[in-house]
Amino acid sequence: MKKESVALSHEELAKACFLLSEQSFNEKSPWSEKQFLESLESENKAIFLSFEKKCLVGFIIISVVLDEAEIELVSVSKDFKRKKIGTQLLKEAIENLKQMKVSSLFLEVRQSNTSALGFYRSFKFEEIGFRKNYYKAPKEDGLILKLTL
Repeated sequence: MKKESVALSHEELAKACFLLSEQSFNEKSPWSEKQFLESLESENKAIFLSFEKKCLVGFIIISVVLDEAEIELVSVSKDFKRKKIGTQLLKEAIENLKQMKVSSLFLEVRQSNTSALGFYRSFKFEEIGFRKNYYKAPKEDGLILKLTL
């Protein structure tokens, strides 16, 4: 992943994350611009960003509490899918979480999202449970995955 120096305020970055999320999810962004801003200003969030030519092309937002973390949201621009942006972001996140002494990383994923399931399983995430009707629009069960770090 290229390390680019991009100077943005929290408000500008929240808007960029929201706009990226809007175009990369089929059902529009699951978060509001305000939720992105709150995450950027939170002390218990780890946020990993990828830029290409000073444009945000991907992010992962992770909540960290003590020695556990949860991936809350991942987004990669449709124009940059299949270019290893998500892989690079998740590798960076895992390395940083290990340095923070985090022992477990969790996430939920739609049961029907076979490409995401394959992606996470390639990192050795294991299915540990499910949440009935966890997702809305459309309603669907969510699988709970865990990676031991």
